[in-house]
Amino acid sequence: MADGDGVRDDGWQTVNRRKKIVTEAGKLKRYQWPASVVSYYISNLPEGCSRYRLRKECAQFGKVVDVFISNKPGKGGEIFGFVKFDEVKDKVMLERVLGKIKMGNQVISANLEKFDKNKKFIRSRSEVPNNPDKGNNGVKVWSRINWGSQNRVNETFNQTSCSYAEMVAKRDDRRMVVVKELKNSKTNEWVGVSLIGKAADYDSFNLLHRRLYDEGFQNIQIRHVGGFQVLLSFVGGEEAEAFRESMVHRKDLFEHLRFWDGEMTSRERFVWVKISGVPPLLWDAEVIDKIGGNFGRVVRSSGADEYDANLAWKKVGIISSSFDQIDGIVMVEWEKKIVRVRVAEIVDEWLPEFIRGQAGIATVAES
Repeated sequence: MADGDGVRDDGWQTVNRRKKIVTEAGKLKRYQWPASVVSYYISNLPEGCSRYRLRKECAQFGKVVDVFISNKPGKGGEIFGFVKFDEVKDKVMLERVLGKIKMGNQVISANLEKFDKNKKFIRSRSEVPNNPDKGNNGVKVWSRINWGSQNRVNETFNQTSCSYAEMVAKRDDRRMVVVKELKNSKTNEWVGVSLIGKAADYDSFNLLHRRLYDEGFQNIQIRHVGGFQVLLSFVGGEEAEAFRESMVHRKDLFEHLRFWDGEMTSRERFVWVKISGVPPLLWDAEVIDKIGGNFGRVVRSSGADEYDANLAWKKVGIISSSFDQIDGIVMVEWEKKIVRVRVAEIVDEWLPEFIRGQAGIATVAES
């Protein structure tokens, strides 16, 4: 029985050859790969390299759909071939990672195929990203990579809302609910007496009820909206305006604060991510935070240092604009070696302290 890569239990590989397509005129037609398939020219292969071995090495970094090794050497006498990938998130990044593969005593060379079957140029200079971030320790952390199993981790939703026509036009797998009328809802009573604000940092957000109480404020209802955003409701509009004016220069508490008129809010969320597989020599807060930063804005550092007893994993707090559960791989380059580090969302529901343990709405006067 063969597995997903066509390798049988007895060690032999099952080769499924592509069917030949013949036109009505009887001429052989070239097989057409889907537009999503990307081809890479691989050279400097070791002598005797098999397609199975090349596929096995490349499959660590993406979904390999085809491997070809030429029977004839190249112009310089080197052994070369082509590897095709599907579902590639970053073509240039994959090219760089493939070029780090070592087979025997040789490091292979990988180049993105520059022309498609119609001889059309498919790679422009604008596709080449800036150099990856390089820390003080010479550690490069590549942009977020999650080829293969996860197809939605890297999504970022820049728009918080869209029109009905736009939603229907997208025709994705998200379910949709059309709200025509609100019945028995009192949320409209919040309009005119509420402020929408974004806390300055993690501590200001988590302990907001205590901070406001210490400032002498009372009778303020605090509701968590998402991320570091809060909806502050007052007894009346005058009280809300007085509070807003008192916070104009308080950047230590709020990044911004304004009246809420019922508009859509930014759909961000705060999540803890677990980072596993960091080598001991790279156990550094800057490196680990940079890894977590591939999936959102880091707002709570890992605090990793030489006094940690647990080097198996560390958690980082981030603000994410995606609702999809985070679970991906980040490639870390250090001293010409590449390490795969896993980043996974900690799924336990997290609540700020001003909500935790509350039977109802958190009110500053109750602190």
